[in-house]
This record gives sequence, C-alpha cells and structure tokens, in this order.
Amino acid sequence: MASFWARYQFPAGISVGAGVRYIGKQWADDANTARLPSVTLMDAMMRADLGVWSPTLKGAYVQVNANNIGDREYISGCYGTGNCYWGAERSVIATVGYDF
Repeated sequence: MASFWARYQFPAGISVGAGVRYIGKQWADDANTARLPSVTLMDAMMRADLGVWSPTLKGAYVQVNANNIGDREYISGCYGTGNCYWGAERSVIATVGYDF
C-alpha cells in the first residue's frame, strides 16, 4: 500500500488537497492460489480557516473530505476462500473543528 497527498493553501484561508491511494495485489485465500487485483483510489479535501475572516474565530475551521471520489468498486480483503468484503464506497464527511 502507498499513498500520496498534496495540499495547497490560498491566502484567503482556503486550502484544497488531493490524494491517491494504491493498494497492491493481495492473496485471496489461505493457500495463496487466488489473488485480488490492485486498485488505485482518489481522495480530495477542502478546508476553510475561519480565523482569517474573523479574529474571534482564530483556530476554528470547517472541512469537507471526499474519499474514493471515483466510487470505485473493489474487494478490500479476504479471510479464506469466499469470505471477502467490499471496500468502502464514496463517502463525504464534513467537519467543524478547532485547533488549539
């Protein structure tokens, strides 16, 4: 497995980022006779630092993350023959937080 993320912050307190996750081939059974294919997934984020717009909100932020933005279907792993599970589908998560 490997991942790479890049993030750019604009002067107005907005930052955007994108990432790529690579999951290599895996064995699908205990006897190592079947393999799962590799998969590449893309993620993205956008964040607004609210303290840039209002000094009273220094440290507060809102952020949206999107994982598996291509909604790629893939098998995440297996526990023995026939006991496989799907990887996570596209998800979007919004966060309101505060950095101390």
